[in-house]
Amino acid sequence: MNLTDLLRLNATALALIGHDVALIPDSALTRPTPCDGWTVTDLLQHMNERHDAVAQTVLDPLDQHSSDPRDDFARITSRWTAVLQTAGPELNLPSQGPVSTEWVLGVHTVDMLVHRWDLASALQTPLPVPAKLVEAVLPLARAST
Repeated sequence: MNLTDLLRLNATALALIGHDVALIPDSALTRPTPCDGWTVTDLLQHMNERHDAVAQTVLDPLDQHSSDPRDDFARITSRWTAVLQTAGPELNLPSQGPVSTEWVLGVHTVDMLVHRWDLASALQTPLPVPAKLVEAVLPLARAST
């Protein structure tokens, strides 16, 4: 799969989870997730922190963060996407050093779909995933696990 295809798949996965994040009710923020010991808020903060760390390898830090991680999710993931679209063949990750941008996109796409499942499980909501997306992402999941 080429970089353009991976960027497209990743944008789809981020759009799906972004939609889900925007609809999380206040009452669900303290619910446990399948991630041992984590609440919905913890999961959102984790995703925001990891996306922001990658964005800050190229962009200046954000001036302000909201006290509600739902409010920051779209802004932070947009910055992450902008960095990946302009990264070239390698990206210098804060904790790993230089890695293939294609590898990062593949792992991230799978990760967003898994975290989407985490949220759906915590919220006890349906988890529709387009069949074409599942078909395209399955080889990425097999390669990264």
